[in-house]
Amino acid sequence: MSTRGVVAVGNLRHWRGVYNHSDSYPTWLGRQLYEHLTEALRDGKTLAEVGHSLLLFDDWRNYLNGGICEYCGKQTGQPHTISGALMLGTRKHRGKYPDPQARYHQHNSLANVASEQFTEKDTAHSWLEWVYIIDAPAEAIHVLSLDARPQHVGDLRFDTAPNFEVLECGEGYERCKHYAWHHFPEIDRQGPLGQLGTRYYLGLLPMRNIEQACAFERKGCRYQRLGSGMHGSYAQRFGIYAPDPNAWYEWVEDENGEKTHMAVARISKRGRFPYRGVTWVFPPTLGQPKETFRGGLHRRQRPD
Repeated sequence: MSTRGVVAVGNLRHWRGVYNHSDSYPTWLGRQLYEHLTEALRDGKTLAEVGHSLLLFDDWRNYLNGGICEYCGKQTGQPHTISGALMLGTRKHRGKYPDPQARYHQHNSLANVASEQFTEKDTAHSWLEWVYIIDAPAEAIHVLSLDARPQHVGDLRFDTAPNFEVLECGEGYERCKHYAWHHFPEIDRQGPLGQLGTRYYLGLLPMRNIEQACAFERKGCRYQRLGSGMHGSYAQRFGIYAPDPNAWYEWVEDENGEKTHMAVARISKRGRFPYRGVTWVFPPTLGQPKETFRGGLHRRQRPD
């Protein structure tokens, strides 16, 4: 999934900016923007001049390309609605650009570029995650996280070395979306903690969802989760034994090494919940050194 963001000009109260489609987190887009502005300052440009140039475009990628489309070579807006064959480079062509007649892609118009840009009024868009505001008078880049609500998480300044990872994840990893092994290399990526997020590993978020489970228990037997699951109705379409079409089935392995599909969750409009007689087992973590459980006979943590 793309991490979408905006590179803007203004201040924390009012700003206008251009869209960036992917990798908008601080350790990528934040670093790229910081290095771009550092080089511009070194070349004698001001932040105000860079900001003025930026707002002539509709997209951060289009700005970096100087408005030249990578597919047709025309000076125009950001290409979109791109043919899959064109993106994969399978369409034969002559010359530098694969689609010089723009038959297999479209563009935004720069005639009214402001209509393609974003402002502080657009932060309600749930699919925007990060905003970087070039504030020339403050000589800084303000960094906003839009994860739950707009939050100013820090600034990038040109007189101190920035810590992009802290901006992204937080001093105590409170904003982190990485797997735990990203920050804790001692974790076995193939083990029960391999797919666990950092905040769950540290106990900052409670483990309640099936995605965090490492095993299941039913009728006194333990089944190791193998990481593949499907909706019961979907399984039935492919001839897989799944008698309950409203259940979630997981591929599991019992203590004797036998593998099977097992109903582990009932599905409702409110989400997935432990199937009758099934217990979800959550692995020990740094924040909770013992296994915890949900459903079945283990509605509370087992006593020692």
